[in-house]
Amino acid sequence: MTDTTIMLIVGFIASLIAIITPIIKLNTNISQLNTTLKMFQEATEKEHYSIDKRISKHGEQIDELEKTTAGHEIRLTAVENKEKEK
Repeated sequence: MTDTTIMLIVGFIASLIAIITPIIKLNTNISQLNTTLKMFQEATEKEHYSIDKRISKHGEQIDELEKTTAGHEIRLTAVENKEKEK
């Protein structure tokens, strides 16, 4: 082997290292980003479930209040009609 051949091999290896190192770092960053996105998605789904549960509960409470209000309005109307008849 001559000096030129050795220099070519060393240059080729150095070039491979220069190209492969950023690719490995990029792959690591992409993996971290995927993990972060999955954690964000899970947290968002939990938050939406919690909010949906609260909204359903408040909706049920509002429905009960509307039924109660309707019953009171009927009673008030009946009382007013009795008073007008007197």
